Amino acid sequence: MASERNFNTFSGRKIPALMCGTSPFIGAGQFGMKALEYRKRFFDFPERMAEIFVEFGRLGMPGAHLIGYPTILEAAEIARSEGEFIYTGTNTPGRATIESIHQLGKVECKIIFVHGMFVDDFNIPIIQKLVGEIENVGAIPGFATHEPTRTLPKIIEHKESLGAKALLVPVNPLGYAMDNNVNETVELMEKCGLDIVAMKPLAAGRIPPEEGFKFALTQPNVKAVTVGISSKDQVESTVSAFMSIFQ
Repeated sequence: MASERNFNTFSGRKIPALMCGTSPFIGAGQFGMKALEYRKRFFDFPERMAEIFVEFGRLGMPGAHLIGYPTILEAAEIARSEGEFIYTGTNTPGRATIESIHQLGKVECKIIFVHGMFVDDFNIPIIQKLVGEIENVGAIPGFATHEPTRTLPKIIEHKESLGAKALLVPVNPLGYAMDNNVNETVELMEKCGLDIVAMKPLAAGRIPPEEGFKFALTQPNVKAVTVGISSKDQVESTVSAFMSIFQ
């Protein structure tokens, strides 16, 4: 059963402090040689993804961070048919990006982060259009970045005019996906002053869960973490490691 201590508030909306990530399901490149294996196992099988979401919920963490692909959204709907779930999301890159925002809105994502491809490119008119679409579906607009030391200064400069309310940032003690500069990234996270969901806290499996979670959650403005899971068996140990840092 979910406890209130398992949640934090972003712009007045309750978000699980630990969310199931979905990057393994698409075979994201950070998983190296395992990426194709993960994609074959999950991407065309929403019921397999939903099984992992439901296991998170059973252990008191009923939330996931969704990438707006149709099969992932189908998995989110399957999980919601079995209980209450809270989702955040990221739009897809490419021509279907606006449609993916609309579909993320249909599963009631509380926050939708503009994909890092758009944010890191920092084409202001495109970002403004995507933020407008996110607001139109009733979600909190956020920005994701894969190049934090280059992009966060631009967000700091333009955050009021662009309407950013939250950030999705890589946070781990190795500096993985943080431009190999932990200190500068952390300083910019603090300066930015926006609520943060930390991604890649385990540096794509390079760090033990307890170490990665403890580091991420003690950094400025971090209120939640999202971590990719590639099997149902991993869920219990991941949630246990997360909860252990509060004991």
